[in-house]
Amino acid sequence: LNNNIGKLAIAHLVWSDIYGPQHDICVNLAKLANDAFQFAKTEVPAVFPRELKIAKYPDFLEKPKTFQMYRSQSILGMLWRQAKKGHRKFDLMTERQDKRQVEYDPLLRFEMIPCSVYSELISWATETKRTYDCEISNLMSQ
Repeated sequence: LNNNIGKLAIAHLVWSDIYGPQHDICVNLAKLANDAFQFAKTEVPAVFPRELKIAKYPDFLEKPKTFQMYRSQSILGMLWRQAKKGHRKFDLMTERQDKRQVEYDPLLRFEMIPCSVYSELISWATETKRTYDCEISNLMSQ
């Protein structure tokens, strides 16, 4: 592997946190990361663009104090801060600075699901979440 893969991956994560993963910078970094993975076959190195050097890192990366950090406003930052506090239930509205209504994908609404299927779905989701919470709690207490 090209030794730039780690730098490219972190840069992609940081720039995606700032601009979103569909931004041209992120798409370019993803292509460069792919080039780095293909290095063994192609022998063409992926050169890390100097202008994309990271100046500040999002708080969820937990870099040492010697690095400049910023408070991430992305879902990763919100979830990381609440997990770090030990919250069992995530309330993203407490994290959002603008307090606007959160927009959800209309395909995620359940109005069209028959009542019996809906209650089974809720039971399954509740049990799955309970299992997940226990496993995460065990991992974080190691």
